Amino acid sequence: MRAACLPASLNSASMGEDMTGDLGPGRKREAFMLFEGGSYERSYEICRDITATEDDPSIVILSAMNLFHLGRLDEAEAYFQDLVCRMPESSYIHSYLGKVLEMKGEEQAIAHYGRAIILDPKNQEALRSYAAYLLSSGDPRSSVTVLRTLFDLSGKEEDFRTLIQALLASGEADEALEYYKGRKGSTVPDTLYVRILLSCGEIDTALNVAREGMEKTGDPLFARFYLSALSKRDPDAALADYPPVIKKTGNDDIAQDHIRLLKEKARYNEAIDACSMMTTGKNEDDTAGIHLMTAELLALAGDRDRALEEYRRLIRSQMILMSETQLLGRALSSFKTFLLTFYPLKTAAPIYLELVSGQSDVICLLAAARFYEELGDFSEARSWYYRAYRSDYLEGGCEYARFLANQKDFRECEKVMLYVVNNIKKTQDLIRISGLVVGDSRFYRLKRLLDRLIQRLESRISMLNSHGLEYLAQSLLFSAARALEENDFPGCKEACLRGLDIIPPRPRDLSPADFLALLEACKERTLYDIPIFHADEHERPGDEIPAETLHALLELDENEKKIVDFLKAHGRANEMDLRTLLGTRRAAGYVNRLLQKSALKGVQIIEKKGVGQYGEIYEYCGA
Repeated sequence: MRAACLPASLNSASMGEDMTGDLGPGRKREAFMLFEGGSYERSYEICRDITATEDDPSIVILSAMNLFHLGRLDEAEAYFQDLVCRMPESSYIHSYLGKVLEMKGEEQAIAHYGRAIILDPKNQEALRSYAAYLLSSGDPRSSVTVLRTLFDLSGKEEDFRTLIQALLASGEADEALEYYKGRKGSTVPDTLYVRILLSCGEIDTALNVAREGMEKTGDPLFARFYLSALSKRDPDAALADYPPVIKKTGNDDIAQDHIRLLKEKARYNEAIDACSMMTTGKNEDDTAGIHLMTAELLALAGDRDRALEEYRRLIRSQMILMSETQLLGRALSSFKTFLLTFYPLKTAAPIYLELVSGQSDVICLLAAARFYEELGDFSEARSWYYRAYRSDYLEGGCEYARFLANQKDFRECEKVMLYVVNNIKKTQDLIRISGLVVGDSRFYRLKRLLDRLIQRLESRISMLNSHGLEYLAQSLLFSAARALEENDFPGCKEACLRGLDIIPPRPRDLSPADFLALLEACKERTLYDIPIFHADEHERPGDEIPAETLHALLELDENEKKIVDFLKAHGRANEMDLRTLLGTRRAAGYVNRLLQKSALKGVQIIEKKGVGQYGEIYEYCGA
C-alpha cells in the first residue's frame, strides 16, 4: 500500500492546503511525506506524537498503514477495527482491514473485502485484493465477475492477465480466448495465449505460436507448451525432440512431461532411465515424486523385485519425514495396488501391513483400515478406522463415517459426523466437509447432521466462498425436500426461499429452478397456504434470539459471551463495569469487536450511549 493506495483526501498534497504556518499541519505533511518515501517507522513516530494531543482520523489511518508496512499486524488491526467503528461507511478502511486480516491468516478478511466493494464498487484496490483472495482460496469462479469489473475500470495489463487466469481456472477457456482476441496491443508471443489455445483444443495454432515464442525468446515455458502440443499431433516426433530440449533447458517440468509420454507409449525402460537421470546426484527427499514414478514404471516393466524395493525405500523415507503427506498417501495406495496385482494375497497382506501397522499417523492408520476393508475383515477395519478417528477427528472421522455408512450403521455414522461438524475450526475445512455431506445421500439424509451443517454454514455465511454458498444452498434444498415429504409446507417454503437467497452466481450442481419446483409442489399440495412472511402476531416467533443461538451466530469468544450475557441481564453497563467483569482493561476493545461482528451479521445487540464518569456507556438493545 504505497501512496497511490491512499484515499485522495488523505495524501500529502491535500495536507498542504491546511498549512497555515503553525507546527501542526507541517508535522502532518511531514508524516505523509515520510510514508510516501517508505520511512514508516519515522512517520509512525510523528503520527503518535500528533494523536497524543489531537484526534485526526487521517493521522489515525496513516498510523495504521505505517504499522501494516512495518509488519506490526496486531497493532494495525486494532487501529483499523477502531476506525471501522468510527467510519463504518468507508470502503477504504474495510479494504485495508481486509488486507491486514488476510496477512494474519484470518478468515474475516473476505467479509471486509466484500463490504468495501458494496460501499464503493469502483474501489479498484478493494476489487483487486478481493479477487486475489478468492483466487488464492481456490475460488476462481467467484473472482471472474470481480475481475471483469476491475479490468473494465482499470484497463491494466496485470488485471487483464489475472482475469484470463481466473477464466482458465474456472474452465471458461472459450471466454478467455474471446477476451484475448479482442485485446489490442502488443503482438509479442505470449505463454498465456498458448495456454488458452491448448485449453480450447486449438492445437495447430498453439503449436505455431509456441514454436515462434520458443525461437524468439528461449523461454522454457514456450518449449514445454510446444512439446505438449506436438505430443498431441505427432507423439513420435515429440519423443525425438524432448531429449535435446531437456539438455538445453534443464527444466524438470519438461523432463517429467517426457517421462509421462514415454509411459503412455509403453516405453517403460526408457522412462525408467529418464527418471534415473532426474534423480542422480540429487537428495532423495527432494525427488520423492520421481521415485514414486520409478516404482510404478518398474512394476509396469515387470521388474517386480526392484519395484518392491523402490516402494519400500520411498515409503519408509516419507514416514520418517512426514513432509509430503499427500505424496505418502498416493504412494501407499499405489503400493497396495502393486502388491495385490503381483503377489498372492497371503504374501501381499503381511508385506503391506508390516510396513504401515506400526505407525501412528492418520495416513498410515487409514491405509491399514482400507486394506482390511478390502480384505473383507470388517471387524479389524473398524478398529483401525476408529484409531484414525481418534488420531485426527477431521480426516479420520470422515473416513470412519464413510465406513460406518457402508456397514449400514447410520446411528454411529451420524454421531461421528456431528462431532466432526461441531468441532471444525477453519471455514475452509467446513466447506470441504460440506461438499462431502451434500455429495453423499447417505449423509445428507441424516436429519440432525444436515440441520447442524446448515446452522454452522449460516453462522459463517460472510466468510463462505462460492463453493460454500452452493453447498449451503444444496443443504437447504435437501432440507426443503424432506419438509415436503413430511407435509411441513411452511418449512419447505422457508428453506427454498433461504436457498434462493444465497445460491451463488453460476452454480455448478443446482439452479434456481430446483427450488422453484419444490415451491410449486408446495402450492399444489397444501390445503391451506400460510404465508411465512406475513404470519399473525400470535403465530410469529418472538424477536429475541436465544443466547446460545446468538453466541453461535456471532462466533463469540468467552469474554464476548460474558459481555453479551451481562448486558442482557442488566440492560446497561459502563466501561468500568465490564473491566471488572472481564478482569482486563481491554473491555472497550472487546465491545468494538462485538459491534463489528454483529454489524457483519446484520444483527444489532449493543449500542454506545455516550461517555460517563466511568468510561463509555453501553446498552443492550436486543436481537
